[in-house]
Amino acid sequence: MEENEIDKFYFYSSYARPISKLTHSEAGQVVKAMCAFIFNDKEPSDKTLPKAKALFYLLYEQLSEAKKKQTKSAKRGMEHFTFTKALAKFFEALDDEQSGLLIKQCSNYVFGTPPLDESEATQVDEYFELIKPMLDKTIKQRENAKRHNENRKKPKITLEKIREDFKEIRGNLSPENDVLKGVDLNKLYAFIEDNEELRTQSMYSIVDLYRRENGL
Repeated sequence: MEENEIDKFYFYSSYARPISKLTHSEAGQVVKAMCAFIFNDKEPSDKTLPKAKALFYLLYEQLSEAKKKQTKSAKRGMEHFTFTKALAKFFEALDDEQSGLLIKQCSNYVFGTPPLDESEATQVDEYFELIKPMLDKTIKQRENAKRHNENRKKPKITLEKIREDFKEIRGNLSPENDVLKGVDLNKLYAFIEDNEELRTQSMYSIVDLYRRENGL
């Protein structure tokens, strides 16, 4: 592969939503036009349906940006799935209506855009099942990234943090106290947060109860 040759691009939810409003043939033509532009530097022909061509040019600036360089990751915070060159060839081999049905099925699965009717979905079910593992991988990566970001945002839970947030609790505990062995302070915090009636007890009593309820 040449240094500047693109072998994939990121198909964002911002593409999927307007595409889902087109007819199946129009949707198929837009996807094919996007792929032809990204991978083969071709623009829509005179045979492209007017709405398909119009949407392509509305997305032109974003697609041109994707062509300038091979990005290593998708835009942060933007829902997407990876559209490979091989997948583009797969869509190109389908007729326009099938291609439109398939991109709508994929978009519904990943982004929650309007679903196809059952009779429509059955027309591309076999194709969708071939693509689904790739979409599942994308969804899993997105969920993992979301959990990672949420964990980074969470304040570190310490005994001091618990004391500061739940001032009604009586007494203090040393971090070295044996009753704290094996206790996850994040889970202890959530336990206290969910059981307001415990907050008038001593810290030792609360931790002891937490241990017993969690089999520690």
